[in-house]
Amino acid sequence: MKNYKMNGSKYPNLSKAFQYADDILSNKITSCWQIFAACERFKRDLKDERFYYNYDKAERACRLIQKFPHIKGSLANKPLMLEPWQLFFLANVYGFYWKHTNYRRFTKVYILVSRKNGKSSCAAPIGLYMLGLDGEEGAEIYCVASKKDQSRVVFDVSREMANRTPAFIENAGVQTYRHHIEQPGTASIFKPLASDSNSLDGLGPHCVIFDETHAIKDRNLYGVMETALGSRKQPLLLSISTAGFDTTNVCHELQLDLEKILKQEVHDEGQFGLIYTLDPGDDFRDRSCWIKANPNLGVSLSEEYIQSMVDKAVRQPANKNNVLTKHFNVWCTASENLFDTIKLNECSDPSLRIEDFRNKKCYVGIDLSSKVDLTCFVMIFKKDGIYYIFDRSYLPEDAIESSMNASYGGWVEQGYLISTKGEAINYPQLESSLKEISKNYSIASAFYDPWSSSQFAQNMSKERIDMVEFRMNTANVSEPLKTLDALIREKKVRHNGSPLLKWCFSNVVAKEDHNDNIYFRKTHEKFKIDLVVAATMALAGWLNEEDKSSVYEGRGLRIL
Repeated sequence: MKNYKMNGSKYPNLSKAFQYADDILSNKITSCWQIFAACERFKRDLKDERFYYNYDKAERACRLIQKFPHIKGSLANKPLMLEPWQLFFLANVYGFYWKHTNYRRFTKVYILVSRKNGKSSCAAPIGLYMLGLDGEEGAEIYCVASKKDQSRVVFDVSREMANRTPAFIENAGVQTYRHHIEQPGTASIFKPLASDSNSLDGLGPHCVIFDETHAIKDRNLYGVMETALGSRKQPLLLSISTAGFDTTNVCHELQLDLEKILKQEVHDEGQFGLIYTLDPGDDFRDRSCWIKANPNLGVSLSEEYIQSMVDKAVRQPANKNNVLTKHFNVWCTASENLFDTIKLNECSDPSLRIEDFRNKKCYVGIDLSSKVDLTCFVMIFKKDGIYYIFDRSYLPEDAIESSMNASYGGWVEQGYLISTKGEAINYPQLESSLKEISKNYSIASAFYDPWSSSQFAQNMSKERIDMVEFRMNTANVSEPLKTLDALIREKKVRHNGSPLLKWCFSNVVAKEDHNDNIYFRKTHEKFKIDLVVAATMALAGWLNEEDKSSVYEGRGLRIL
């Protein structure tokens, strides 16, 4: 499998890095598909004629970065000994160069790894290397995070590492201060920054380290810093994080983009990344898959610690999503989800086409929003005991442009969200869409929330569509919502993988009363659940067929 010749004594760190790739590709080290694909990409790129690999510079970066010491725990004051996965990361970032410019190839790097896997011990010395050892005049190095205190985490580790490395202070001419580190000889500076994107224009960073990117709420912050790199020849924008609970932020967007690159669906030769997480279908209780999300397992964190977290999740189901997110890098959105997001992903079938159900019977759930919010139609078909869910979701173009949800624009381009003209929902367009559905598919009944839909329902009833008023109370919602949850866990649901649909499902938190009835709610106004509301109504129609004595019986405009 090896396709390189290397002097192990001359390049000891690169030998470990290259061996790591071999061990992943030979399955000697268990990995998720993203890491396997990253190693395959590495092997391809070594043969790519657009680049050349500079072994000396890559080895130098690995060697010098490990001159800095640990600052905490039993290893304090001892030089860093980076693990093979960390060396593989550095070997990529500092090894590949463009042939036509002789500048470093990778300028944007995304690392997603679970807690306690040595993120700071790798990011902090990179900041010092870029400040004083990379040969850049007037280098500006910034640590950026959602809050000033968080932005100081990596910076404070960097400062303490520098203070404990007299040779670096003396030879590089570096001076450390409370709020910044500088190299006067090259007019270079390293400091933490607040997250107010309005105050960051005019910067010319050589290196930006985003710490815990999942917590950054300001989408413009990343854009400002990314744009600011343009004045440098070989800058580095490093985003390093664990997974989080908000799949509409820039961190999750970066992950999706990197995954497309790893799948070779899109090409961005300046971007590198490593995503350590579980594969779809993995059981987090299975010890054999823990290393997929925890490459430092047995080094900076023990199996006993992970086992204690798993036991806690099993013992206290309310903590499951928190454990999955922080220790296995699974994006779960709400911290106490009703729906199992892993099971929901397993119900995905991107090949599904609603056209294949033409003239087949379906029930429709309609969640008409306020005039400036998400509006959804959900159609559910049933075949051989499997429920097939399709949706059409709408949002005014002005709401898309003004929203803090960074994903809306991409969902429109991908066809998962329909943009309507103007500032408010276009009701004639919605009526036309439902009439089109009724012509192509056999709508048994269409359920709607009367709160803002009465006129819409009257108009559709005149089109001979059986409209059923569905009052949003616990008595009506509990049974179909519980059933929807059960069907997903039993894999008796299929959907086309719509990220908008999965986002809405992952935002649902169940509210339970003293009779064990449940009702959906969301943890924050920006976390939409409209598709789940519509799907619950549509499923109620199918449940009615199994209970002929139901109050749904009758024809015409009805009320539940």
